[in-house]
Order: sequence, then C-alpha cells, then structure tokens
Amino acid sequence: MYSAEQIIKTIRQQILYNRSDTFMNHLKCVLFFNEGYSGEIKENEFKIWNYCHFWGRVFYAVIHGKVTFQNSKQKVILKTKMNIIGRCISIIILGFLVYGAITGIILQQDNSWTFLWKRIIAALVFVSPLIIAIRLIYRLERNIQIGKLKEIIKKCDEFS
Repeated sequence: MYSAEQIIKTIRQQILYNRSDTFMNHLKCVLFFNEGYSGEIKENEFKIWNYCHFWGRVFYAVIHGKVTFQNSKQKVILKTKMNIIGRCISIIILGFLVYGAITGIILQQDNSWTFLWKRIIAALVFVSPLIIAIRLIYRLERNIQIGKLKEIIKKCDEFS
C-alpha cells in the first residue's frame, strides 16, 4: 500500500514545470510546446497537465487529484477539466459560428417560419459537428492523461 506522501512525491518528480493553473501558464505551455508535466502540488492535492503534440493540441485536460484515506485504504480521487486556453478557443469558435448563424437568420429576405426553421436546422447541422469534435478530442486526451497518471501512481515503489 502506498502512502499519501509516496504518491505526492512520485507526482512531484514527474512535474518539470512548477506552475499554477492560470491562463498565462497554459498559454506558455501551448506556445512553447512544453514537453513533460506541468502543475502544482499542495499537501495532499495536486493539479497536473501535459501538453499534447498530437491532434488534440490545445484541448488537453487539467487533472485535479486528491489523495484521501477512506475505509482504511488510500484513494486517489481524480477530476478533470479542459484547460482555460481550450475553453476560450472553443467559446470563440462557437461564438463566431453562432453569430454567423444568427445574422444569417435575422438578415433574411423572407420572414416566414418555413424559411426560418430551415435556417435554424442548417445552422445546427454546421455547428453540432464542431461541438462534437471538440468534446471527442478533449475526452480522448483526458483518457490518455488519466491512463498515464494511473501508471505513474502504480509505479510508486520504483520512484521511492
């Protein structure tokens, strides 16, 4: 059984860039293609992320972990979220698409409902695949990062 200190020590050894979870730090990570883990550790909690050089690029996950002791067992609880740069880019892209769809609907020649609902469906058809693609990329990256982190935690004894 691993102690909380061993798990935190192992994760601390993996972090190459000791950074907090802020917009500027994620921007540095994306612009300078930082390889290796970035993150911060506070007592029994940690936030860690790893920039992806694959097609996910800016849609990588930030993993927030907490080492707890429940029912006489050590547990590592992991929660994820998309990094702030990925969220901002998603909002900007979707904002432009929604703006284009709305202006296309409002600035039309014919104000009849038959024409309007066709425009709304067409806008949804063009916006939905992008939303789905961004979510799939994020989920793939999240699963890869969590898998890597679980392997690191399981190999605690090797690093101690």
